[in-house]
Amino acid sequence: MCAFTLSDDEYNDLKEKNIRQNEWTGLAVSECGSDDYKLDDLPVDLPFEKITDKDISSMTIINYLPRGTGPRTSGMKAYEESGLIVCYYFISHQEDTMRFRPCIDIHNGSVKQIVGGSLADKGNKAQENFVSSQDGAYYGELYRTHGLNGGHIIILNPEGSEYYQADAAQAYSALSAFEGGLQIGGGINDKNATAFLDKGASHVIVTSFVFRGGEIDMHNLTKMKNAVGKNRLVLDLSCRRRGDSYYIVTDRWQKFTDVKLTAETLEDLSRHCDEFLIHAVDVEGKAKGIEENVAAMLADTEIPSTYAGGISSFDDLEKLKALGRGRIDFTVGSALDIFGGSMAFEDVARFGN
Repeated sequence: MCAFTLSDDEYNDLKEKNIRQNEWTGLAVSECGSDDYKLDDLPVDLPFEKITDKDISSMTIINYLPRGTGPRTSGMKAYEESGLIVCYYFISHQEDTMRFRPCIDIHNGSVKQIVGGSLADKGNKAQENFVSSQDGAYYGELYRTHGLNGGHIIILNPEGSEYYQADAAQAYSALSAFEGGLQIGGGINDKNATAFLDKGASHVIVTSFVFRGGEIDMHNLTKMKNAVGKNRLVLDLSCRRRGDSYYIVTDRWQKFTDVKLTAETLEDLSRHCDEFLIHAVDVEGKAKGIEENVAAMLADTEIPSTYAGGISSFDDLEKLKALGRGRIDFTVGSALDIFGGSMAFEDVARFGN
């Protein structure tokens, strides 16, 4: 836990703005350099607005960041009189915190589900499993009403595509429907990231910008942290198998890097971001079972991690729960009934809530 004091003008301005969750939290935590603060008796499994003053101190909650992963919660509280801002980051010791993180994949101006390995920028092609008649706002509102924080929007066309503006419009409508509840990825860099945050994204998701020439580009990673703050950065480490190893892939999963997905890679990169999102691309969109080796690798990550790829049944979810010891969040796409599949969205939401 750490603290710093704002000037009276800054503090009053903060209160008057009625700021959206996350905005000052990221700044405060990064400036304070807060380490993890462990507190076993904090009821962090509760929705944050239900945690009362007595649970932490006599401060008043003026902003908070619900991380969407149960035991990991960070935020900011303030003393009304002194303007003292206190940032905190708690980790409880619950094991079973697996949560459903829904998705909104956007391609050629429509919300759809595709076979992950089939994307091709040339001709804006992809093998489609489902093309929705609903727009991004519909899914944003659906996830909001079910309390499914921390889902992600992925724009699948590159920025130079004739469909990109239509994709962005769909994404903006979803963000507007669930402000502060969704992350966004797809062509994110240090120049455009803040625009998506301003539109209501809780985090930005980045891959290609921080992997250049097949390697991790630490300069670009630092630029991303400077642009949005570590607390609002998600690294997409989606991977494909080559031989006996899994390699991180970029450019909408079309290009292999030379970076293997290993426990060491996850540990090193966890110091630079708030969460991981990992699509097992070889099974993504096929609804034929999970990539077990990838799932097992995520069990020991120190930051929240979301697995996506191949989930087609509740047996797959139970398998993922066992492999990840209940610590891995999950995404289900093509298998959901809202995307033409057989798994009832309502049942999946209950399983992962």
